[in-house]
Amino acid sequence: MKSFLKNNRGYTLIEMLISIIIAGLLVAMVIGAVITFFVKFSELSYYATLQRDAFNTINSMKYGEPVGPNNAKEFFGLAAADSVTFAGESNGKFTSVTCHFSSTSSIHANDYINFFWDSYDKCIKYNYMIGYDHPSNPIRLFPDEHRDKIDVTKLHFINVLGNKRVVKIELEAEITISDNQKKKINYETQVVIPRLN
Repeated sequence: MKSFLKNNRGYTLIEMLISIIIAGLLVAMVIGAVITFFVKFSELSYYATLQRDAFNTINSMKYGEPVGPNNAKEFFGLAAADSVTFAGESNGKFTSVTCHFSSTSSIHANDYINFFWDSYDKCIKYNYMIGYDHPSNPIRLFPDEHRDKIDVTKLHFINVLGNKRVVKIELEAEITISDNQKKKINYETQVVIPRLN
């Protein structure tokens, strides 16, 4: 046993330096991989937010946005409209649609919701009137999160059949996910307005 301990000299300086260099390289590779993971995760998270919010916006325009005073919210959208009017035309495509809702009540005779593309702010906004409730400024619908990163580049309403019974919605938006990289989405849907006479 004494001879074994006597012959055991330990590690040389060279062996220690090589071990430290190898460990340092492994740590650097792991740190680089973790940083890359978090950067990619952040990019994917922004893109997923864009997709989710754009889809929810399409559905809000289609099926309705909750409007009105707190105790009497109603869903106003294309699918529930009695009639629609378009504005902001270019080549048969419109940047604004107003949905009108009829009522036997004189208070609600002029109820409407108007969805439109604000090209200056690059977002989608809406305005409404329900009874006497009318916001003083248009309400921002999309984007709500990451306003500094998301731009709505197109919102078109198309009168498909010419009789305002079918309205096609085209939405295009992009998000800046890094200094020189943008991701873009395009959504299209059609809405049948069943109550239109």
